[in-house]
Amino acid sequence: MLAAGLAGSCSTEGPFLKRTGDFELSFELHGRQREVQVHLPAGYTGADPTPLLFALHGGGGSGSQMRQTRQLDPAADELGFIVAYPDGVLGWAYAGSDLEQQGVDDVAFVAELIERLDNLLVVDPDRIYVTGFSNGGFMAQTLACRLSSSFAGAAPVAATVPHDIAGECRVGGRISILMVNGTRDQSVPYDGDPSRGLLSVDESIRIWAARNRCDSTPNVSSVVTDSVSGFAARREAYPDCAAGVETVLYALEDVGHQWPTTFFPTSVMIGEFLLRHHR
Repeated sequence: MLAAGLAGSCSTEGPFLKRTGDFELSFELHGRQREVQVHLPAGYTGADPTPLLFALHGGGGSGSQMRQTRQLDPAADELGFIVAYPDGVLGWAYAGSDLEQQGVDDVAFVAELIERLDNLLVVDPDRIYVTGFSNGGFMAQTLACRLSSSFAGAAPVAATVPHDIAGECRVGGRISILMVNGTRDQSVPYDGDPSRGLLSVDESIRIWAARNRCDSTPNVSSVVTDSVSGFAARREAYPDCAAGVETVLYALEDVGHQWPTTFFPTSVMIGEFLLRHHR
């Protein structure tokens, strides 16, 4: 019944369940027109269940902008996963945000997208993931907290756990977490900003470590990610988590509010990390 209801909302034509090329989807939800761009990895035929990654743009951005600037399509082609780039309502209605208080329900939007894309594609239901930059990273963590039964992992970039769900996120189903944060981020300060209700990066990763029942002391190492410049990220991995779960932070020294694509291969690192995990 759901597939039949999509007939008037898809921007491309053709039989349902036979998508083998990139497409866009548009539909109305709660009185708003919502849209998403979808990239299918090279070689996708629909013969086998394929992992799905939701990539959430930053505040004031769009799914198209996220797609053009983050190099996730090439990572998807290399590693073999679908990428969905939804449009927020200028930003995302993460927990405690103005948009959430105005009645925008982006948790319901993403839940609806999971169902619709599952009807159009052959998605592996145990390997659905979410990433996001800045505002989208706050939303990714909101989804990891409130919709964890649908996701096997989340990888927020330049974001921390939203203050309003800090307690809520400490408990619940296990979910693998990869955080990527610059230590010189002025928009989302590494050490937090209580005046703006921003938790620190350290407090945020400890929240996820507690939820995943990890040891409270991380194993810290230095990982060279660019042999030309010699750039090395500080990797903090919390050991002894619940079976099959990882909780990892990459702290990027002297890096600001950004999603690096050169000295730190963010998109490939995210893809490789997430694909190790399933529900």
